[in-house]
Amino acid sequence: GALSSLIIAGGAAAGGARAEGVAEGGAQPVPASLAAPDEQQPPCRECGGAGIIVCDMCGGTGKWRAIARKRRGDVYEFVECPNCFGKGALVCPLCYGTGLRNTRGLLRRPEATELVQRMYNGTLEPGEAKGLILKGKQKLAERAAEARA
Repeated sequence: GALSSLIIAGGAAAGGARAEGVAEGGAQPVPASLAAPDEQQPPCRECGGAGIIVCDMCGGTGKWRAIARKRRGDVYEFVECPNCFGKGALVCPLCYGTGLRNTRGLLRRPEATELVQRMYNGTLEPGEAKGLILKGKQKLAERAAEARA
């Protein structure tokens, strides 16, 4: 297929193809529910507390313009962005998607167990980390309440 003849970071593939990024239309807006930073800590400097950043490869469109070299000339094709897998957004690499500035020790905390599992398995979606941390805190509170009862 078309993807097998493309190479992501320039250079030649088996089909002699070359790919390049195109930013069309700019970034997608961040939902207000994700943009609100945690009240207890200052927001992350990279994402502003949203926990997600715009994909730098596609500019937030989720599309990647690739040149497929054919016998009769070059053909431009739009394919799914290989960096964000068509979402247009990435998990913030500084705050791990939590939106918090100080993440020292975050991955060792008991409420971050599910977040660490998702990161390890590569299934953490942009905008999902805050909810996972909240669920983890709720589970810990329930266990503490059960232990007291």
